[in-house]
Amino acid sequence: MANKIFRVILGIIIVCGVLFGIYYILPGRFKNPITQAYQQATNKYASTAFDTLKKAEVPKHEGVTFDSMMTNALGDHTWIIAPNGNGVDKESGNGVMTVYCDGYECDVSIQDAKQTDTNNTYSKAHVRLVFNVTFTGGQITGIEFPQVEVDDTNVWAKGSSANDADTYYHETIDFLCNGLQVE
Repeated sequence: MANKIFRVILGIIIVCGVLFGIYYILPGRFKNPITQAYQQATNKYASTAFDTLKKAEVPKHEGVTFDSMMTNALGDHTWIIAPNGNGVDKESGNGVMTVYCDGYECDVSIQDAKQTDTNNTYSKAHVRLVFNVTFTGGQITGIEFPQVEVDDTNVWAKGSSANDADTYYHETIDFLCNGLQVE
């Protein structure tokens, strides 16, 4: 009898190990919805941050929310806490959380900052919006939207003069908002 119980427990451990391994080799497009659901279920501040960011207005695009922008440009997108990005203390509710909004297979075309007669086009690109959400006493007290990433190699920070990053940051947001009506 003890031998059968041991075999069942060993089988469960093996199946869990295989599922865990499969999860970690999945690309972000398939892994992030699972991660989002897990984070919302286990982190009491994640849902608050995600819901607030979805409803937040895109800078310089009055009436356009981040959720409507990403839905229009990408369709499927996920909101996750960045790895090692949850600096919010569970007890006091104070700290800063880094949140990613990831979307896949987006065609992005923005004007080149140096040669204004050409465009930079990214086909089926991975687009990531990065947010820093400040919590005080469990309530959101500040939201910073510092950067946009396209295809993991182009990281454009707001206010940066390096390689015209600020220009590309704003042009990418403008492109993603293209064609949206004010809600």
